[in-house]
Amino acid sequence: MGLLKKLFGRDESGPDTPITVDVDARRDQLAELESAIDALVQQMRSRSDLMENPGWRAKITEFDLVASEAMQLRKATPTRESLLDLAFEVRPAVNAKTADGLDEVIALQGRALAAANALIEILPQER
Repeated sequence: MGLLKKLFGRDESGPDTPITVDVDARRDQLAELESAIDALVQQMRSRSDLMENPGWRAKITEFDLVASEAMQLRKATPTRESLLDLAFEVRPAVNAKTADGLDEVIALQGRALAAANALIEILPQER
């Protein structure tokens, strides 16, 4: 049940807690997510040995779309719901436990996932 509280700032036993999004802080976070994904995509594209794999190319396309959404949201006024929707679109490109020879991709993937997770957390000034 702590998941609901974490995601929506609500207590299961009480009414919804209003959240006022800190737009400036969230725009900074969106810029970090966009930058992290762009770096990840650039690294993924540099792997010519994997570019023949349709799944690899599809994941690159997916990341490009997420980076574009982050940019659009950053230029608009993000809402709590839009931040959560975007954060949950970011999924790992590779399994870090089985991806031999993809250390750079794994490191950049970690940065992108951390940036997405930061969007989920309610900032202290938003309580």
